[in-house]
Amino acid sequence: MKMKEIVKIKIMKRKLGYIIVIVFWLIVAMVLSSCEKNEFIEESPPRLKPDVSAIEKFCCDWDAVNYEPYVNGICVTEAYFRNSRHCDNSLCVYPNY
Repeated sequence: MKMKEIVKIKIMKRKLGYIIVIVFWLIVAMVLSSCEKNEFIEESPPRLKPDVSAIEKFCCDWDAVNYEPYVNGICVTEAYFRNSRHCDNSLCVYPNY
């Protein structure tokens, strides 16, 4: 074989390698995107809202003796900052100094 033929063969092998790599990554991208589509297509069961009728008013003042961070699963600090109807500072008990 002549030198030109050897060079042409090396160039063709290099181009074939590039094509194989590109095809591989395209296949990987298609597989990952198809999995993602299936995940979002599946419908999740409807959420049932918890029964909140048992929640009563509670003290939201941090300086009170009877302050609790969580009451019936509700974060009291979050309820305070959202001006929740459940916050009632007339229920707070303060220490006598």
